[in-house]
Amino acid sequence: MSLADAVVHAFTLSDEVVNRLFVQKPFIFGEIRFLTKCFETRIEEDLKQLNECTDQLNDTKDTKIEEAIDWCHRFDDKLNVCTDSVQNLMQEILGLESMQSVDRNDVLRTKREHRNEVMVELIDISRNKINEVDAQHEEQEKQLRDYYKDLETKLKIIPNSSDH
Repeated sequence: MSLADAVVHAFTLSDEVVNRLFVQKPFIFGEIRFLTKCFETRIEEDLKQLNECTDQLNDTKDTKIEEAIDWCHRFDDKLNVCTDSVQNLMQEILGLESMQSVDRNDVLRTKREHRNEVMVELIDISRNKINEVDAQHEEQEKQLRDYYKDLETKLKIIPNSSDH
């Protein structure tokens, strides 16, 4: 394939691409118009919301900040007294807590020991009950064996040697 043939082939391919684009041109323009309308309406809504937010911020800046500053100046002394009293209470609580931490550890230790004793007692009671049930079971098995032996002798049944 020569250079001239390659150039001719490239032009024919580009002609096909251009023809396909121009055939679809009305559809593409319609889609572009639709998307532009969507973006324009969204931009208008966003600008409207932005203007509302700006107005609210300006109103707040003009009125509420001055009110908050006045309120803080009026109650500044009371707030300082309250924070001082809270700080004193916290110091007292921390002091009491450090004194009672040793007592609390002793209480926890005794409660743990008591729970341990209760668990050991519960385990012992459970073992005793299990042993009682086992003993009763063995006793009843023995009684049944004796009863069947007595019954065999009364009925004069001789067990086969293959049964044993």
